[in-house]
Amino acid sequence: MIKLRKEFADRIRSLGELTPEQRKKLLAGLNQMKSGFDFEEKVKEAIDSTDIEADKAAEITSAVIGLHYLYANSPESNLRKFIGELLDAISEALPDKDISKSISNEVLTDYLNAASLRTSAKAATLLFDEERVFLNARIITDIRPVFGEDASSSDIPAAFIIHSLRVSYRGEGGEDFFIGLSTKDLEEFKKVIERALIKANTLNQLLPKLTKEPIFPK
Repeated sequence: MIKLRKEFADRIRSLGELTPEQRKKLLAGLNQMKSGFDFEEKVKEAIDSTDIEADKAAEITSAVIGLHYLYANSPESNLRKFIGELLDAISEALPDKDISKSISNEVLTDYLNAASLRTSAKAATLLFDEERVFLNARIITDIRPVFGEDASSSDIPAAFIIHSLRVSYRGEGGEDFFIGLSTKDLEEFKKVIERALIKANTLNQLLPKLTKEPIFPK
């Protein structure tokens, strides 16, 4: 059963309030899109190319992208049944509005029938279907001194270089974790990454033989 926040339900409803010309132009742009992980940017570009008012464009963008993510994550694979459940969810979230005057089965079908957009949302869902998703990383390099018995002495017996790898991620358990590395560790890490990139390049060359529309990262 689909549950929607009132704000998102209202954004979906606003899709039905576009003029016939705005809707036709937007759907044409969406249907011309190619699958890719940058599909959110492409949706925004398609909406910006229409004459939809700037203050409403953000709501429309959120509604179109959200609709496809919602369907990609839904256990219901039948589009007609999904839309039926979606209309019920919109009515439940907006009990004070007559949604039949704006949104309908036909309108939702038109937007969800954008095949490449639907494929892109599904691909993005599978890409991030992990317990933790990488966001970014940073390596901080320091000199670490080894002090003698007299810590106030400027005569430091030894020192070495150490690296601290900080990885930021989205998921349970926090947002960052740190790993201490020596320069030798970094060299081993580099070999692992370089090998992974070689394997990715090999598989990328095979993708066109496996599917008509391969999706490559940005």
